[in-house]
Amino acid sequence: NPSKVRRPTNAWDMSSDGRLMLGGGNTQDLFTLDFEARAERLLAKKAQRPILSPAFSHDIRWIAMHVWITEFSRQIYVFPFREKKETQQEEWIAITDGKGLDRDPEWSPDGNLLYWQTDRDGFRCYMAQKLDPVTKKPVGAPFFVQHFHDPSRSLLFLPTWRKTSLPS
Repeated sequence: NPSKVRRPTNAWDMSSDGRLMLGGGNTQDLFTLDFEARAERLLAKKAQRPILSPAFSHDIRWIAMHVWITEFSRQIYVFPFREKKETQQEEWIAITDGKGLDRDPEWSPDGNLLYWQTDRDGFRCYMAQKLDPVTKKPVGAPFFVQHFHDPSRSLLFLPTWRKTSLPS
C-alpha cells in the first residue's frame, strides 16, 4: 500500500537501477524506499550526529555519507548496503578524520575512489581517497583532485549539488 510509505524529509539519492531511494537524514534515521515493493526499510540510525548526503555506489553494494560534527567539521563514512538488514554504526568505515569540513561524498564509477568537497585549505576544493576494492577501507592518504583558489573559479558561492541543510 503506497500510503504506508512516508515522504522523506530529504530524498538524497536513487540507486542506479532506479528501484531504491535513500531518504531521511538531518533529524531522522536513514532509510530506503523500495518503489517495487512499496516498502520502507531502516538502513542506519542517526546515532548522536545527523547523517547527510548519503550516496549509493554504482553497484548498489555500498553507501557513502557524511555526518555533522560541528559547524566547521564533518566526517565521511562508507558502509555496506544490505536491503533487509539495518547497518550498525560499528560497521561504518571512516574515510576522513572529522577534523575538516569534508562533505557530499560521491563514488567513482568503479567504486574504488571516493570524492568529496572540502574546505581544508580555506577554499572549496575536491579531494579523493583510494579504497580497497573489497573492504572499501582507505588505501593511502587522501589527495586533492582539484583546487579552486582563483576567485573567478571559486565554488564557495555556488550552491552544492545536494542540499545539505543544517540540523535542527
